Amino acid sequence: MGNTLPKNGNLLSADSLALRENAMCQSLTLSAALLILMNAQLPAQADLLFRNGPIYTFETPGGQVEALAIRGERIIFAGTWEGAREFIGDSTRIIDLQGRPLLPGFTDSHVHPISGGLALLGCDLTGIGQPDSMLALLKNYAAAHPEKEWIRAHNFWLTAFPGGNPGKALLDSIIPGRPVYVTSADAHSAWVNSRALQMAGITAETPDPPNGVIERDEHTSEPTGTLREEAMAMVSKLIPPYTREELAAALRKGLEVASSLGITNLVEASARPDYAEAYLELAKSGELTAHVNVSIYGDIAKGMEGARQVLELNERYQAALPAADSTKPDLAFGQVKFFMDGVVEGKTAAMLSHYHGDTHSGLLNAGPDTAMAAIAALDKAGMQIHVHAIGDRAIRLTLDAFEQARKQNGARDSRHHIAHLHVIHPTTFRASGNWMSSPISRPCGLPWKIPI
Repeated sequence: MGNTLPKNGNLLSADSLALRENAMCQSLTLSAALLILMNAQLPAQADLLFRNGPIYTFETPGGQVEALAIRGERIIFAGTWEGAREFIGDSTRIIDLQGRPLLPGFTDSHVHPISGGLALLGCDLTGIGQPDSMLALLKNYAAAHPEKEWIRAHNFWLTAFPGGNPGKALLDSIIPGRPVYVTSADAHSAWVNSRALQMAGITAETPDPPNGVIERDEHTSEPTGTLREEAMAMVSKLIPPYTREELAAALRKGLEVASSLGITNLVEASARPDYAEAYLELAKSGELTAHVNVSIYGDIAKGMEGARQVLELNERYQAALPAADSTKPDLAFGQVKFFMDGVVEGKTAAMLSHYHGDTHSGLLNAGPDTAMAAIAALDKAGMQIHVHAIGDRAIRLTLDAFEQARKQNGARDSRHHIAHLHVIHPTTFRASGNWMSSPISRPCGLPWKIPI
């Protein structure tokens, strides 16, 4: 082998040089490994650090820490202030809470962000208790929007009118030429004018649709201008649907309000296809600012056919979800929304006895066999079932259907739930050897657990 002459003039053999180069490489490799290990052991630099206030973690009842460090969209430290100091870097923003509390994000288990957003971006009657004030707002809105073929408004309060039955003449007096469609705050009634009734062909001779009520003058049978439940669709189907852009804008508005209230997880309580598409659109564009679980609207009156339609939609939506990214708020489906009845204020909630001073007990949207078959089929498919039930008859049927599905399909962590539960018969919750725990959404929106 040849020799190599180094700078000091001493001769080295090629073998000696190779050994020295190999040792140097090993030394460099070891140094790099140690550097990587040291960097890995260094605390990550926080982007945000909160201190000087009660920071609730709820890992234990009322559990608190002194400081909280955040990097990106992840909490990287929760503990003492001394421990948090290790995560402070040159670019860390330290927020002094000045004694104010910091809480985890809230979860709303029953909310309508798109419907709420549409109201906020349109003509919203929320909080207006006097009919004259409602009419003034409607009149001003119509005057400000001469380009609108239909005047739509939201959230009128039923109890502002005798019997929850506002008349068409009130709307005729302020907007006579264009059709008007105003939904109630509970979304189970609509107030329309004569033009809208005329366009829908609703007269004294028009029969009530299945699961719907056309309110009528007790002497002439003429429609008064108030429509309940499925009767609303007789007019609403004539209104040009909201555009894709309008629904996306409404969802952004609804999420903005949720964020302002600290809501970071929510359940969209009822989504027809256009609503579901709006959620998918914002998920794909990275605009969702909350974790959202969407309840797909299902028609309980259709029984097994309704269940099949829900499963087809769920499969389609699941396939359309964007690729999962653990650092972003997510979108989930796998939940169905059924309406077992209506509402008390419109006398459409299904009761076990007649309404006071009346001869009917409300509307049950499906018979026991139909409802139980649909719920059992969706439970077997692994869907979470979300049921609107307000009257004691509807609540009892829903609980019986859940119990039957459990017996038929076996126990699982289904977390089926009932929304609202305004009227509960004292004998409904009876002893059973097959109870299960089900989240219950009360009128105020708080989750409760009861054995069923």
